[in-house]
Amino acid sequence: MQDIRFEDDAGVFHEHKFMVLEDLTEHHNSHSLCAADIKMGVVTTDKYTDDVKREREAKKAAATTTVSLGLRLCGMKVYKDGVGLQKFDRDYGKAITVDDIKSKGFEIFFHNRKAIRVDIIPHILVQLKKLLHVFETNNKYLFVGTSLLLLYDGRSPEEIQKDIKDTVVVKMIDFAHVDTLDGDNKRDEGYIKGLTNMIKLLEEIYNAETIAALADVPHDTHHPHAPVS
Repeated sequence: MQDIRFEDDAGVFHEHKFMVLEDLTEHHNSHSLCAADIKMGVVTTDKYTDDVKREREAKKAAATTTVSLGLRLCGMKVYKDGVGLQKFDRDYGKAITVDDIKSKGFEIFFHNRKAIRVDIIPHILVQLKKLLHVFETNNKYLFVGTSLLLLYDGRSPEEIQKDIKDTVVVKMIDFAHVDTLDGDNKRDEGYIKGLTNMIKLLEEIYNAETIAALADVPHDTHHPHAPVS
């Protein structure tokens, strides 16, 4: 919420609180901005959805990774060094399965054509774990059809000339369908499932890449990354 002063047609000034949309890409380089839209939760309809749409959405959720993982890749664009931005649309995300969401989803999102950006992943994980804690203690709200937006600058730290973590953004977006938890629903288990699985997948990628890199480094050489859990 933000206090905004404005003038009406009669020339009288007023001040009111308004909800202001934030441009999350404002401070990023549009030519190297990596972005992923990830639909969270196991259901994408609320209690106001008509039966026809509810059935259609349920079939789509069951056919994708929504039901099994609590998340679905809706689209992404990734900066590839020497090439530029590569885009992956909604249909690409729908075709991803539980077995290949790591290789065709998250590994591609963090790959700059030379290597997986293991320097980015820990900063994403920190924010995801904070969000998971919020949901584990949330006993009021149910988020339906909400997405997570992941952003980072795909250029190297030398090109960016600032701390890489300052380019990393993890934000919840799309709040058109938020309801209250009631009955036996004490937590938003669908969202928690999605966050837990995403954290697990990113930790697996980070640890695998770190172990592989350590195997190529002499034992007396310090390596900047260590496995996480």
